[in-house]
Amino acid sequence: MYVASFVQVRNVQAGAVGLSIGEAGEAGEGSRRLLFVHGFTGAKEEFTDLVDGFAAWGWHAATVDLRGHGQSDHPEGEAAYSLGAFAEDVLGAADALGWDRFSLVGHSMGGAVAQRLVLDHPRRVERLVLMSTFHGPLDIDPALVGLGVAIVKQGGIPALAEALAARREMDPEAAAARARIEQARPGYGELADGKLLACAADMWTAMAPRFPVWPDNLDEVAAIAVPTLVVVGDQDKTMRPHCERLADAIPGARFVLMDGVRHSPHLEAPDRCLAVLSDFLDAA
Repeated sequence: MYVASFVQVRNVQAGAVGLSIGEAGEAGEGSRRLLFVHGFTGAKEEFTDLVDGFAAWGWHAATVDLRGHGQSDHPEGEAAYSLGAFAEDVLGAADALGWDRFSLVGHSMGGAVAQRLVLDHPRRVERLVLMSTFHGPLDIDPALVGLGVAIVKQGGIPALAEALAARREMDPEAAAARARIEQARPGYGELADGKLLACAADMWTAMAPRFPVWPDNLDEVAAIAVPTLVVVGDQDKTMRPHCERLADAIPGARFVLMDGVRHSPHLEAPDRCLAVLSDFLDAA
């Protein structure tokens, strides 16, 4: 069975919210610092391979469960969840780690969070990696999202997990992507299902309806001045156009298209993903 683990897991306080951080590597004044941010219904355990890999190369690497996810606090009420709130969680995690400046990797919704953070706090971020993410409204059927919200409100996250599992079986590409991960990590499916079940219902119903109407910030990201890498899988039909536009809009951004990968390069091809990120983050 695949078990994700970190050298250290600890709980920290970020304002009124308790956050769970996983980390590895040597902390210290001269250490390089790297923070990973998961996406919607994700969890810090997704980044175990990358955190451990960078720690082995001398980085102090960490990742955090955003509020409403994993082992972090699950505030009650939909008003507790927003892009800005998630960005403050990430900043709070960096503060708890004692990091003034750090490199930042955001996957999917975590990439949108990373964009918000670097735009609002540009002096805190040294290098930015946006992975399989978006800049504006996603091409998702609002009626399908509405159905999901109704399911969660009636039966909670477990009912949603059952519905999504049935739907995934009808999507060959999604099933193939999950199979690739499970082949490399026997038992990963159990962990993946656990990530969703660990989410707060209020978080899901607050955020899911926003994706089809997400405010477009493509003009705003032109102000990002830190070195930026945009990474996406060639099979990620939803995020690939967004990532291509982000790479064009952010001055000097580097773009990498990963072959044979759908939505999660860090899970589907962790060794290749680690090499792509290292090549960028170690560049002079």
